[in-house]
Amino acid sequence: QAVFTWAYCIAWFLIQDLSKVGLYKLLLNFDVAGLRTELELKEKRALEMKGQTGVEGRVNQLEEALKEVKVERIEPLEREVRALRESTVDNGSARLMPSGSGSSSSMI
Repeated sequence: QAVFTWAYCIAWFLIQDLSKVGLYKLLLNFDVAGLRTELELKEKRALEMKGQTGVEGRVNQLEEALKEVKVERIEPLEREVRALRESTVDNGSARLMPSGSGSSSSMI
């Protein structure tokens, strides 16, 4: 009698479990109550957070901020310095850097 009881319970367990899995797939397929959309959003947020958390994520954020600063501020200044150097060399009247001969030259 115990074997019959165990067989009966296991059979109904399998029937219920397979029904549950099939019903979940059906609900996800037809996006009932926004289940699939919510799952997709959750996966998207998890992927976004992978690059934004922890030490590596913080380093990536700082590197990106540094690149923006370089592009916005440093590169225009470098171009301006190059233009000034070229104009002073062309004029020949003023020098930005003293000559390497050891003599003291005036800086204008």
